[in-house]
Amino acid sequence: MIKMLFSDLDGTLLVNGENHSGRVTEENIAAIDELNKSGILFGIATSRSYEFLRKKMDLVKDFDTVAFNGNLVYCDGHILDCVSFGNEDIEAMIDILQVKEDSMSMFITKENDVVFYDFNYPKAQNYITSKKAHHDVREFIELPLIEHMKDHEYCFMIGVFDNQQEADKARLQMDTYPNVQYTNTSVRTFTITKDSRDKVTGILKIASYYGISEDEIAVIGDSYNDIGMLSYFKESYCMVHAPNEVKECAKYVVNSVAECISMIMNKELSN
Repeated sequence: MIKMLFSDLDGTLLVNGENHSGRVTEENIAAIDELNKSGILFGIATSRSYEFLRKKMDLVKDFDTVAFNGNLVYCDGHILDCVSFGNEDIEAMIDILQVKEDSMSMFITKENDVVFYDFNYPKAQNYITSKKAHHDVREFIELPLIEHMKDHEYCFMIGVFDNQQEADKARLQMDTYPNVQYTNTSVRTFTITKDSRDKVTGILKIASYYGISEDEIAVIGDSYNDIGMLSYFKESYCMVHAPNEVKECAKYVVNSVAECISMIMNKELSN
C-alpha cells in the first residue's frame, strides 16, 4: 500500500512548454488534492529550496520537501535535517570548479541566499536578470564568495560550465575529493552535496518521521538527478519526455503527475 508520493519539480510537477519549469497545471493540482483526500501524503524531492513551491503557488504552507538534492530535509513544518560545507570544502570546490568568467558557480545558504564566486561575472548577471522568476531566492549577495564565506555557511553548490568538456574535467577531480559528491543535472551542470546525501536519503528521513516503510513510497521524476530514487524505490514513475537512461530506471512511464496519481489510486482501490 502506497502511503506517500514524492515528486520532482522541474520537468515533472512544473510544466511549461519546452523547459518544463513554469507552472503546476490545474490537472496536477486537482490530482494532488484527491491524493491527499484519500489519505496518501504528497511530498517534493528537488534541487531547489523547500520554499519554492509554496511561494510559486502562493500556498499557505510548505510541502514536506527533500531540498537541495538531500542536503536539507523539511518535514511537518520544520527543518528536520540540514548539513553544511566547511570552509575547507568550499576552498577545494573553488579549485575544482575552476571558476572563470565563462562559467558560473552558485553557493547557497540554508536561508536560500545565493552567493556567486564573483557577482559581476557575465553568467551570474545573466542568471539574476533572466526571465525565469526566482520565486524562492531570499537574496542575491553582491559580496564575492571569499568575503562572504568568512561569516556564513553553505548547504548546497551548483556548477555551471560553458561546455561538456569543462564539466567533465571538473567531474574527474570531484571523484577524487572525499566527503562531497556531485549529481549531474545536465551534460554541463551538476549540483554538489555532502557525501551520502541525496534524494533517497532525504525521502527515507521523512518516511521514518511518519513511520512509513520504503515499500510504501512512490516517486516520480524526469532527470538525471532522479535516477537514484527511481532505481531505489519499487514504485517509481518517470515522465515520458525524460532521457532514455532515466526512463530505464523507472517501473512506469507517464505523461504527468496526475496520471501517476491516478495509477496509484486505482491500484489502491483494487487491493
